[in-house]
Amino acid sequence: MFAMDVRGLAFLRIALATILIVDLIGRWGAIDLYQSDVGMVRPSPWIGSGGDWSIHRWFPGPTGQRLLSLAAISAAGAMLLNRGGRTIRFVCLAALISLHHHQPLVLNGGDILLRCMLWWLCLAPTTTFRQPATAETIDADHPDRPNRRTALTNAATFALIVQLATVYLTASLFKRGPLWQVDAVALHDALHVDHGVKPLGVWLRQFPAVTSALTRATVPLETYVPLLLFIPGAATRTRPIVITLLGGFHLATFLLMDLGWFPWVAIASLTALAPPRWWNVMERRTNRWLPVSLVSPPSTDGLPTTDAVDRHPPPAWRSMLTYGLLSLALWQCVRTLRRPDDRVPTGLTRAAVALGLDQRWDMFAAPMRDDGCLVPEVRLIDGRTIDWVTGDRVTDRKPDAVADRYRDFRERKYVVGMISRGRSDEQWRWTDALIRLRPPPGVRPADATAVRLVFWFEPTTPAGNAPPIRRILGEQQRPTVPRSGD
Repeated sequence: MFAMDVRGLAFLRIALATILIVDLIGRWGAIDLYQSDVGMVRPSPWIGSGGDWSIHRWFPGPTGQRLLSLAAISAAGAMLLNRGGRTIRFVCLAALISLHHHQPLVLNGGDILLRCMLWWLCLAPTTTFRQPATAETIDADHPDRPNRRTALTNAATFALIVQLATVYLTASLFKRGPLWQVDAVALHDALHVDHGVKPLGVWLRQFPAVTSALTRATVPLETYVPLLLFIPGAATRTRPIVITLLGGFHLATFLLMDLGWFPWVAIASLTALAPPRWWNVMERRTNRWLPVSLVSPPSTDGLPTTDAVDRHPPPAWRSMLTYGLLSLALWQCVRTLRRPDDRVPTGLTRAAVALGLDQRWDMFAAPMRDDGCLVPEVRLIDGRTIDWVTGDRVTDRKPDAVADRYRDFRERKYVVGMISRGRSDEQWRWTDALIRLRPPPGVRPADATAVRLVFWFEPTTPAGNAPPIRRILGEQQRPTVPRSGD
């Protein structure tokens, strides 16, 4: 029931390392604004009172942050190429936790799931070369049955499967409310949040009967499908069902909304549970063990080894450590269900935060209804008033294509959270940093003489979005610097 194919673990390692590299590269252009002290990060001690710690706080400037990003990209590359074994995986995990603690306001569920799955991967055995699938290594009568060369059952595989199921089960418990069960308008409301909806989602939201049916189907899907993973002796039959249904669910959400890395981390984790038949077919068709041999170092004598993994059982202390960490992670999930509004850290909470095992799976349990768009209207030295984000002239209408105003999903996460928090000092700090660090093409920061912060409020109603209301949050004058030659 808790066995995993070693080729699935190899695939998960490659997938998580690839996501880490692409994510770090994607963060590069916004390091100064959202990750350094010249932008939105305030100086703080490297160990916080809530258990959060961060090496990134030692080097708060843009240069230090970029050097740390390069080091993290190098470590993720080594993990991708299967160099360094378990040590390099823990280095990647520590770098990820440090980065998340440094700027938690740009994180979403995909970051949390990535961190958790990387934890259990660190505790799993490391893989090496093995011989391609042949008649000798595959049971012809039972091709779905794991053989001694590829089957793994230990504390790490148990934790990985339980963690993955917990994500869906906890999320379904958070959705036991009228928005999902009675009115069935949760998806309708989510698709009317212009910050993250995609064109297909805009098209779908005009069919309330369809969105209502999909809303009602979500909770049973997240409740009952993960339980198929725990049917004894039926893994080869139930896991393809789990992968297909939940993988299709994540693919659908990806097409409708921008959810960051969550769909891809979830799909990669689900695929790692694939039964032996899937990996055997891949081996026979490629005539090589693609998930590992593509990126794994050769053995010392230059020949492929005949085994896929160290067959010795893990030491007892590692198994006990894995079960203890899993218990801590599960306790965090139960705690968020019992006391969802309790933000006061306890000793166990601080330990979970320090280890990067804190988690909360309430995604879209209560979709945002007070939607809106924050627009910094800046008056330039030549008399024009422009939207500083796009560089276009200000009009009396809410900007079109709100989702396109953000560089990526992390910037959207920060701005939407900033709107929800409603702190004017934070909003003005963001506006000032935006003017200093990200001017539109053809405009200098020194050209800004005054800024008006405008919020286009657009609440969601059962009939759709209400007409937007323009609210002026405040105005500020800015010192001007004469142009050279003026």
